[in-house]
Amino acid sequence: MTSKGIRGFAPHARGVRRMPDESILKKSMYYVYILVSRKDENFYVGFSDDLKRRIDEHKKGKVKSTKYRLPLELVCYEAYIHKEEAMTREKYLKSSDGKKDLRKRLTKTLNIKK
Repeated sequence: MTSKGIRGFAPHARGVRRMPDESILKKSMYYVYILVSRKDENFYVGFSDDLKRRIDEHKKGKVKSTKYRLPLELVCYEAYIHKEEAMTREKYLKSSDGKKDLRKRLTKTLNIKK
């Protein structure tokens, strides 16, 4: 089945549609996630292949970069089949343009000051 036959199939980061083969579906997903610190109201963008474990590490203060920004709240996450796509998305969200986009989109939703 081609990707054109699937409704709602999201294109990967480069705008090209591709269908995962069966071997890929058996592997784990890769996640890009966004946390917000309720202490300083800043966002943290991360990447992991085990989202639940990683969020638990953040919330327990085991991650150096977010340790002093507790409490943290998971705002959203995106799942990817291909590791490279997730890493590209994380890199964008950590860039200047990505940070501006996040703040613009999430400030009103999360009731955060600009």
